[in-house]
Amino acid sequence: MMNTSAIRNSLFIKKEILFILISSLFSGLAISIYLFTEQWYVINYLGLKASLGIVMMATTIPRVFFMAIGGVLADRFKPSKIMAISVLTRSLLILIILLLLIQDKFNISIVTITALLFGTLDAFFWPSRDTILARIVPKESLTQAISMMQSVTQFTVIIGPLVGALLLKVGDYTFAFGIIGLLLIASSFLLFLVRESYQSNHEKVNILSDLKEGIQYVWQSRFLKLILSIFFVVNLLFFGPFMIGMPLIAHEVLKGDSTTLGYIMSSYSLGMVLSALTLGFVKIRKKRAVLSISFIILEGILLILLSQTTSLWESMIYVFLVGVSMSMVNIPLFSLIQETTDPAYVGRVISLDTTISLGLVPVSYGLVSQLISSGISISMIQLVFGSLLTVCSIFTLVFARTLYTVD
Repeated sequence: MMNTSAIRNSLFIKKEILFILISSLFSGLAISIYLFTEQWYVINYLGLKASLGIVMMATTIPRVFFMAIGGVLADRFKPSKIMAISVLTRSLLILIILLLLIQDKFNISIVTITALLFGTLDAFFWPSRDTILARIVPKESLTQAISMMQSVTQFTVIIGPLVGALLLKVGDYTFAFGIIGLLLIASSFLLFLVRESYQSNHEKVNILSDLKEGIQYVWQSRFLKLILSIFFVVNLLFFGPFMIGMPLIAHEVLKGDSTTLGYIMSSYSLGMVLSALTLGFVKIRKKRAVLSISFIILEGILLILLSQTTSLWESMIYVFLVGVSMSMVNIPLFSLIQETTDPAYVGRVISLDTTISLGLVPVSYGLVSQLISSGISISMIQLVFGSLLTVCSIFTLVFARTLYTVD
């Protein structure tokens, strides 16, 4: 029979997780609508398809530079407060965007600057969100908690593009960004209600020293170094052709409107959330790293198939399966990282892995944008990059023996 203390602790965990989940629902929906609206504004309103990769680079580059610092702060301070401040300041940024839209001054230069600021603020959010789960959830339930969080996040990404398309149908860009701002404010309010039992033992923060400790910790682990290398390759070869490819396929290949892009992006997110929900119910404890690499191979194959798409339904099926693969890659690997990492280093390890692996995402965006500017079609780019990713992943699965021993 569960004693009074255990019941109290269980209720505490459930209440705090509930706050975090609802907040993630609001913030995830806001971010999803923001990214959709930003992409469609650049392509359709400004008519600058070659600049889309630059704008996406502006969102990503700050995350590379500041996410490691965000990991240090997550290890030293209460993650919920860092998350709340990150979300609240982004709502203020949305207010500035609204004022610029009203004055018709939201040009490509300012879009890029606001994307840069949005990415900077976002860099402090994710290490804290990943760290807080490891602190308040028992280790044996961590994979399920991560799956639950991923499910909520990806549910918002499913709904976000559809909601964004609907907002642009019934209103305009000002209306869409106004809804985004309200959702971010609601999210920050809930995060300020979270009460964490964790108290840091460190009275003084030395960012450089703490970063050095985190790097040394990662460097001493063969598994962490291997995972870092895998993320590095995937983000270079996959994300640029895929993420830039979705709006370009909707606009150029399928000759669609914002609703077409909404269907494609929502299919991608539906695959992610269904896969995450499945992992939440099915406890996979063995060969998780091998499973993840196998799905990276599938991602490469799907990118090749997507390069040959000619219809909306065909595109939706491919991106749906990409979404399934993404969750099957990320959730098992991140749960392994959190389970095998000293709790004092979780924030730094996650942020360092994410920072270094994301380092090539803006390079991927820039490379794809440059290739498009040179007259190379997005279909050809996806075909070549998908083939390279497939070959590299098969090589890793065959020769990286650490994958078979980590769990």
